[in-house]
Amino acid sequence: MINGGPGGIDQALGANLTMRSENLPKAVVLITAHAWVHENIGGSFKVATELAQYLASQGHRVFYVCGTREAEPVNPTRAGGVELWRYPFPKSRSPHPANVLGHVLGTRRLTRQIL
Repeated sequence: MINGGPGGIDQALGANLTMRSENLPKAVVLITAHAWVHENIGGSFKVATELAQYLASQGHRVFYVCGTREAEPVNPTRAGGVELWRYPFPKSRSPHPANVLGHVLGTRRLTRQIL
């Protein structure tokens, strides 16, 4: 038996290796996504937003970096316990390769400010 039973690894090491969530340290999490679901509707935005809000509700510090339609977004703002950092969406018509670069540079700039 690997752990938890007589003669298991727990007993061999003289310790209980079972970790419980209340014993784990809180994390600092940075999530990047195309947008915040409360500004733009989208499946991937919904998953990222809900994950960020869930982690924040569990006591983790969560930064969420994404694009916005706002020309000059105020950073940071808070929503649902999450610290939002937003950059203006790239201006090229979609789809366009310049948009990818715009998202990468926007995310990079804000991530450097956070870290």
